[in-house]
Amino acid sequence: MYGERIRYSKTIKYLGILFDPNLSFIPHLNEVLEKVFKLNEKLRRITRATWGLKPQVVKEIYKTVVEKLIQCGSELWYKDIVKINNKLIQIQRQPLLGITKTNRTVSNEAIQVLSGCPPLDLKIRIETDMAKQIRRNKLNKIIDDKISFKYEKRIQPWKTLKIDWNYYMEEMKGLMIFTDGSKMDGRVGCAFVVFYNKTELDYRKFRLNE
Repeated sequence: MYGERIRYSKTIKYLGILFDPNLSFIPHLNEVLEKVFKLNEKLRRITRATWGLKPQVVKEIYKTVVEKLIQCGSELWYKDIVKINNKLIQIQRQPLLGITKTNRTVSNEAIQVLSGCPPLDLKIRIETDMAKQIRRNKLNKIIDDKISFKYEKRIQPWKTLKIDWNYYMEEMKGLMIFTDGSKMDGRVGCAFVVFYNKTELDYRKFRLNE
């Protein structure tokens, strides 16, 4: 096509994640490994004139940038199997060597302890379990409150939760104005009500322009 040969590929990239036919995600982790290696090389070249960055700075870059890059989409691709765990250790090793400034022959366990950075497979498992627990708690709350998402879509949003004006009566002194707004089917409406010393003076509700 246009003088170029179209190569056959067994992988497809979607939202930054490489999918292979067996869904092993090893090609994805290999690509992540290459990205992390290039990032470390760029940092090394940039800081060569200043004899390198301090370990605290390198660790901060690792925690805020590199770790997030590696863990992106881990809820989808991570499996607690030896092949993926070993690949994660291989990816993590290069940045941790930059933090600890140790010899390249030091063991993975040693640089993890010296840098204070836990193994990535352990961290991913902990964060995944926490996310599942949060989702489980939210689901239990929805069930306890007897709120159905399908039912909620059929009724007006303002009827799913109602707060009586009496809730604020004890604090209502002088002039007070309450406002509200809601959106449904692409249309937006707003309303306000005016009180003076617990007495309702006026209220308005109308639809906003496009």
